Order: sequence, then C-alpha cells, then structure tokens
Amino acid sequence: MSDEEEKTKLRQQYETDLAKRKTYEQSLQTWRDSAEYREAPKLLTETIQDLEHRGLLQYDGRTQRYDLHPVVRGVAAGGMKPEDKERYGQRVV
Repeated sequence: MSDEEEKTKLRQQYETDLAKRKTYEQSLQTWRDSAEYREAPKLLTETIQDLEHRGLLQYDGRTQRYDLHPVVRGVAAGGMKPEDKERYGQRVV
C-alpha cells in the first residue's frame, strides 16, 4: 500500500470515528436533557430513604458509608455471578 493510500485510509477511519463521536455526544446531551435524567437524583434519594426506613440500609456517619443489612448483603452476594463475586464481592461482603 502506498503512502497516499495509507493516508486516505487513515483519513476515512478518522472521519468515521469522528462521526461516531459526534453521534455519541448528541445522544449523551439528549439523555442529559431528558426528564428521566433530571428526575433520577430525586428518585435515588427517595429510594435510599425508603431502604433506610425499612432497616435494609444503614448509614454510618462516623465512616460516612452505607452498609447493607446482613440478610440483604447475603441475598446480594448469593445472586452474583462467580466473576462478579470475584470482582465486586469484597465490596458487598
């Protein structure tokens, strides 16, 4: 392949990758502008408060960390795939 052909090929690949990037950025902005995205922090707060109210999630103010109820932790760990247990297991347990 000549240098000119190589440059043309690389330029085409660049243009393709640039178009993909622009599409991604547009999709990301659309997602950020969505009602679901704007509502998510409120829903997360409500969910955390509900779990705390039920005693399934406890917040330790000293360490500033959340901890799962032991039964919830066991169910979460039991439902994980072996590779996920290896990867995330210590954080859950």
